[in-house]
Amino acid sequence: MEMISQQDATNMELEQGERAKFWREETYDSLECLKATFLRHEFSPHTHDTFVIGAVVSGYQRHKLKGAESVGGPGSVFMLNPEDVHDGRPMEQGYSYRMFYPSVRLMDEIAAELPRARQSGSLFFRELMCSDKNIAAGLIAAHDVLENSKDPLEKDEALFARLARLWSDMVAGPPVFWKSANQKPLSGFANICMPILVRN
Repeated sequence: MEMISQQDATNMELEQGERAKFWREETYDSLECLKATFLRHEFSPHTHDTFVIGAVVSGYQRHKLKGAESVGGPGSVFMLNPEDVHDGRPMEQGYSYRMFYPSVRLMDEIAAELPRARQSGSLFFRELMCSDKNIAAGLIAAHDVLENSKDPLEKDEALFARLARLWSDMVAGPPVFWKSANQKPLSGFANICMPILVRN
């Protein structure tokens, strides 16, 4: 399976009405960001060496996440682990979304700042997509700040506070334990989103 950067994944000719803006936030361990609208473009199965976190703004996308087919629409939140195989293709009128591609190191640093966050072992998402309009709106707003703000402190607050809010919105009991030999260390990520994370 091919592992690619999101810049590679979007290195294509766009059809009329399609657009894709890619950039990196070097301050955050070269965080990759994508803002895109696709009407016909399809992503073949691929993986990334980063996490994939983001939300659908409008329209609908059909995709396979680790072999399971589903549909994402407004309010859908994606949470993929490094090396999770996925594809994507638009439905009917296409879709728009905003995506973050944070490194394992960045996610660990964010988690380390959260209350009760210090854990040990490898952490990763169990559920790869959920539907929550509040979480989606928060991620979209943070993405917009990273795209448009010139204020480093505003960017820090938008990115770090959003994942902290993700934790507070989603935590609902103890984490689930699941062994994996392939995931990289994430020493504090369980407290971000316990119901959709598993820990080695």
